[in-house]
Amino acid sequence: MAALVLNNVSKRFGGLLAVSDVNLEVPPGRITGLIGPNGAGKTTVVNMITGLLKLTTGNILLGDRDITTAEAHEVAFAGVSRTFQNIRLLPEATVLENVVIGFHVHVKSSLFAQLLGLPSSLRESPKLFERGWQLLERFGMTRFADHPAGGLAYGHQRRVEMMRAVATDPQILLLDEPVAGMNDVEAAELGTVFNELAASGIGLLLIEHNIRFVNQLCQKVYVLDSGAMIAQGTPQEVMHNPAVIAAYLGGKK
Repeated sequence: MAALVLNNVSKRFGGLLAVSDVNLEVPPGRITGLIGPNGAGKTTVVNMITGLLKLTTGNILLGDRDITTAEAHEVAFAGVSRTFQNIRLLPEATVLENVVIGFHVHVKSSLFAQLLGLPSSLRESPKLFERGWQLLERFGMTRFADHPAGGLAYGHQRRVEMMRAVATDPQILLLDEPVAGMNDVEAAELGTVFNELAASGIGLLLIEHNIRFVNQLCQKVYVLDSGAMIAQGTPQEVMHNPAVIAAYLGGKK
């Protein structure tokens, strides 16, 4: 597994500097937090990492590989996966089918073969569904395998999205507000899953507004405000930083 490293990353939209000289590292086997008030630039950072936005300056490394100018599909193939603030599932497809979609980056048969049901595709499909079932077992979701994903409760839909992201076999997993809208019990259950993923060697970047959740899971936390990194350190260090209290927790400068 490789570390994800951002070096002096900036993004300018016309005359607006949305992200300024951000340095950040997501090591393998650990959960790293990225927090900040609304509009701080967190999602912009994620979009640059995943190739959806091009950097203005700086570079991004995944291990020894420079992915600064890589397209989104190239970043995914390199081993970076993400979830979204807004759940993006195929609502009419079953839970298992939604998870199997995540294996697309590893499918060896061509899209043409899959569409026509050629032998190479038919041989591969059972293996993918078997692997999908294993993920359902890992996330405690086997009882929902044949349910339409759109009919699940919110917390369960989040789990389906996580499974689909993990199905890409990522080295780095970017979690964009994964427990938004969840109660404490649902969040705690998902937190257990995140710890298990980190224990398997995956590096997780947790972008989240739930400070208590971040404190419980993250060994290191970075704080953005107005596109600039204003603090980094352990959760305890960050939460007692005057700049963080002022910018994020509503204290006075």
